[in-house]
Amino acid sequence: AQGDAARRAIDLRTQSLGEAYVLLGDALRQQRKFPEAAAALQNALSTNPKNYDVYVALAEVHRAQNKLDESIRSFRQGYINVVI
Repeated sequence: AQGDAARRAIDLRTQSLGEAYVLLGDALRQQRKFPEAAAALQNALSTNPKNYDVYVALAEVHRAQNKLDESIRSFRQGYINVVI
């Protein structure tokens, strides 16, 4: 449901495109489709690189795949892009 609504919003290129990618990434993460979730979250970051929550979500997706170096990199990148 959430994933389908997010895909429709993306297809329509709505003003909330970044949020649609976040919702899609979350839905895909819940389905354990981690590579697809990571891609959706990367797309969300391309629309708004100042959204720290997306970096955290991406780090969690990497952690779920046991890609710990990438997980740490996502946290650090979020800190650099948003906090500093």
